[in-house]
Amino acid sequence: NLGNWKFEDITAQAGVQASKLMSTGAVFADIDGDGDLDLLLSANNGPNALFINDGSGRFRNEAPQRGFRKKYGSTTIAFADIDNDGDLDIYLTNYKKISIKDIYPPQQLSWENTVEEKDGTYEVKFQFRKHFIVRRQGNVLAKLELAEEDLLFINDGTGHFSAEKVGGARFLDEDGAPSPVLQDWGLTAKFHDVDNDGDADLYVCNDFWSPDRFWINRGDGTFQAIDRLALRNTSISTMSVDFADIDADGDTDFFLPDMLSPDHKRRMMQMNTNPPLPLEIGQIDDRPQYMQNTLFLNRGDLTFAEIARYSGVDASEWSWAAAFLDADLDGFEDILITTGHPYDIQDSDTQRRISRLAPKTFDDIRRTILLYPQLRTHNFIFRNNGDLHFTDKSVDWGFRSEDIAHGLALADLDNDGDLDVVMNRYQDEAGIYENLSSKPRVAVRLRGEGNTAGIGAKVLLRGPSGEQIREIGGGTYLSSSQAQVMFAARDTLMQLEVRWPGGKKVSRIESVRPNQLFEIYESGAEPVGEGGGKPAPQPLFADATTRLGHVHTEQEFDDFRRQPLLPRRLSQNGPALLWFDANADGFDDLLIGSGRGGRVGFFLNQKGKTFRPQRRGFFSRRLSGDAAGMVAWRTASGEARVAVAVSGAESSPAAPARLYVVALASGQVRQDIELPPQLGSPGPLAMADYDGDGDLDLFVGGRFLPGRYPQSPASLFLKNENGRFAVDEASSRAVAQAGMVSGAVFTHLDEDSRPELVLAVEWGPVRVYSMRDGVFREMTEAYGLAQLTGWWQGVATGDFDGDGRLDLIATNRGLNSVYQRYAPSPQAPLRVFHEDFDNNGIYDLIEAYTEKSSGRILPIRRLETLAQALPIVRKRFRSFSEYGQATVADLLGERRNIARELQAVTLASHVLLNRGGRFEAVPLPAEAQFAPAFSAAVADIDGDGHEDIFLSQNFFAHEKDTPREDAGLGLWLLGDGTGRNFRALPAQRSGVRVYGEQRGAAPADFDNDGRIDLAVSQNGTETRLLHGAHTPAGVRVRVIGSRANPAAFGTRLRPVRDGKPGPVREISAGSGYWSQQGSVQVFHGAQAIEIIWPDGHSTRQKIPRGQAEIVIRR
Repeated sequence: NLGNWKFEDITAQAGVQASKLMSTGAVFADIDGDGDLDLLLSANNGPNALFINDGSGRFRNEAPQRGFRKKYGSTTIAFADIDNDGDLDIYLTNYKKISIKDIYPPQQLSWENTVEEKDGTYEVKFQFRKHFIVRRQGNVLAKLELAEEDLLFINDGTGHFSAEKVGGARFLDEDGAPSPVLQDWGLTAKFHDVDNDGDADLYVCNDFWSPDRFWINRGDGTFQAIDRLALRNTSISTMSVDFADIDADGDTDFFLPDMLSPDHKRRMMQMNTNPPLPLEIGQIDDRPQYMQNTLFLNRGDLTFAEIARYSGVDASEWSWAAAFLDADLDGFEDILITTGHPYDIQDSDTQRRISRLAPKTFDDIRRTILLYPQLRTHNFIFRNNGDLHFTDKSVDWGFRSEDIAHGLALADLDNDGDLDVVMNRYQDEAGIYENLSSKPRVAVRLRGEGNTAGIGAKVLLRGPSGEQIREIGGGTYLSSSQAQVMFAARDTLMQLEVRWPGGKKVSRIESVRPNQLFEIYESGAEPVGEGGGKPAPQPLFADATTRLGHVHTEQEFDDFRRQPLLPRRLSQNGPALLWFDANADGFDDLLIGSGRGGRVGFFLNQKGKTFRPQRRGFFSRRLSGDAAGMVAWRTASGEARVAVAVSGAESSPAAPARLYVVALASGQVRQDIELPPQLGSPGPLAMADYDGDGDLDLFVGGRFLPGRYPQSPASLFLKNENGRFAVDEASSRAVAQAGMVSGAVFTHLDEDSRPELVLAVEWGPVRVYSMRDGVFREMTEAYGLAQLTGWWQGVATGDFDGDGRLDLIATNRGLNSVYQRYAPSPQAPLRVFHEDFDNNGIYDLIEAYTEKSSGRILPIRRLETLAQALPIVRKRFRSFSEYGQATVADLLGERRNIARELQAVTLASHVLLNRGGRFEAVPLPAEAQFAPAFSAAVADIDGDGHEDIFLSQNFFAHEKDTPREDAGLGLWLLGDGTGRNFRALPAQRSGVRVYGEQRGAAPADFDNDGRIDLAVSQNGTETRLLHGAHTPAGVRVRVIGSRANPAAFGTRLRPVRDGKPGPVREISAGSGYWSQQGSVQVFHGAQAIEIIWPDGHSTRQKIPRGQAEIVIRR
């Protein structure tokens, strides 16, 4: 660098030509600790080169004598002092010198030639064992090609190294056992202190089937694989990794790039060459891989939520190197990505062309790679907006040219304190980009002792505007950057802190002003003081699952055979979950739904210590279909009953659904109702005295019509006539076309005594029905909800702003699914077009979105998926390229006129604030949108007098190409009494970590200690029971209603605290998602309770000081 953006090529005189090497990567680092930079080159079929700097800028390759002798298909070199002995160690990722597919023709690599069956198992034949392994996942048996092992080089302090294969005693698996030697397709390794303990942790990015490896340094130079549940999924072809604190919360987050295109046409032409393997029902500790970028948000406990789709960074073309840098100096690190490829092997048109050519000879097959077009794309930079969202600023910020770029290095090339960018470009000159930001900055370089550049040190800049954290890195994808960090100087006076590698020394500089470069020497560092911080508070909830011992049964059913274009399985919607004091002993008992072939779980509470399963009558029977919604109540005669809706959708052909009314004590079926075929498969149940005669009537929601998704099923009202239910034809007409009902609750939204019915509808609005002139009429439009269409899943009530009116919490799909790529809005909704378009008896649907730039309505699914179900689509388009430009109208032609259409304008979960005759929609905070939410349960868990919300989360059962949605752990949101500001409670504070597909969720006080407990059902795995061990104790309020409604469903309670009324709460039979909360309410700090009974009559009852429980009778 000659200055003024002039450079001189001194390769020859420096002695680093390496002309005989097929070099792949290059890094500068001070290997021997003498204060100058040495150069390492990785190579394919090397050996790799290590050029030692003599101090004058001349180099000599000393690789063999320093421990680099063997030849590998090497890629990336990463540096860190892994054992804290003051020198730099090296991790080398290896790919493979040559793939076996380039050695043998395809016919010699057939299954029959390479695999043999022995004693019922499949093994690779001896001559191919160094190249292949056989793996089984579910029903899929795969033969996978092995790559080469990675290597770890331990520095002896003089720049000489001993090599170790990755595995054995230095690399332990999740359980602490020595790992086998791993033969992964290594692309990148990067060290970073992820857990903030001063030690270099390690992330290794691998291609194809081989999973990424995330190793946590144990402090002694050995590593252990991170917990299986810490990462729920990753990219499949992970090219690189970089780390940053993207939300400025002090925790390390990270980003992995892959190959998904953000462009509609190109995405429609992309063929996923490594499709994900099928997921097994109930398996939660696997780690599937998907073809998309992934962004991992650290929850603060070394577990991560994958949020790339929420953040808008899931697609950036065929991506390679990724780096975080604060390009615009606003204090938040942006993401820079290199892209492009010499051969676009995902081009489906070329793949089809090659298959038609049918190359004959092995040389012909090998030359087919040359038929693929180049993929030249602009490089990407995503601006961090500071709120976990990123905006594509690639073109605006100067990355306009389309090229093929791989390596990426950051350095301050003009000594102005910010980082400039260098990219190496395939068959092209290097790309050099000057950072033109003029904002104030602070730059830092370190001078270490032995590790002279301070690789692995953390540098912090603090000021009134907040804290920024950087780490001095040692290598990235095929590249290395300057050992300098930069910060946005957002304040006039700041403080710098350096935490040196090893975590035992720290340097501090006070009175830091903007626009300065600091060189900080380790020799002046001080010992880190002993930690004296406050101990972390106890989690509010403790796991009590072993007291219950329930596992949900879910048998696999192929929904896609019946309707190939379904976006997800409809057979894995359960189970329901409810609390009810079945035996009137004062303790709430628990009922849990089941899938086909299982039993409805009924567990009697043994005074809060354990739960005893009941197997009498109905509860001993294995169900012929999936149990859907359930609701429990006590009759006028005192008998405790439960209504269970059971689907017949999994029969062939689909059988009628049934509603069973069962006596809890005996298990006898009191009523067996065949539900009408137009209801299809049932969903939620809800109960209330809607006709005002004193007894409890029933609503049955129609969830879907088997084989006819997304047509609207009918829903039903059932009147209670002397203890038996009969269809209420008049009111049922109002809900005959309500849509696919997923959640239901009866509640009082206005001042009259008759309850409203509120429904959560998929591909529809949150619907409201009010009793008018003796029948229900829809009031959705009047309440201002008709246009807020979504994929609503659950609905519950709570007075979130404390004004005495019941508000709604409505759960939705969230903002972190593949559909978030299309950013649905009222102006650009998601759409589904449906009809039997080709008259073959199979009901078709085409998911679509509105392209914002053009207004075109475009299909979401790829051609090969649509064409299998709709041959008319295949006939219309001769190529994937043509299909990539087609609108839905182009797909359907004249059949567009017969298509029915549904729309969704939002996928966000919302609070709907009751403003007296209308609702104000307020989206829940970011953490609530990271995963689909199902049940919403309301309780005051922190005792502040404001209602809090629990959300059950996650959904896995998608069609095969859609990533599972797994970023939820079950989430408590703490309310502040405004209804607008809910604060997500971290899992380490709440104690709630539920990793599976959560469905029903309901709070109760199951051990009568005045603290809120929680039960959460999961599809295909264990039901979780969480004991409120450290939630504040309140007063238990038990309400006993009229003879016909002894559980007092529909009663509203409002606590009075310090003379002021608090939020009103309603006792419901069925709410959230297929759930029913406990029969006892817990209030904190209340001196009295105002009661509005179901008939509108109101009373008030004082609470004596120190009273643990009161009983209020009608």
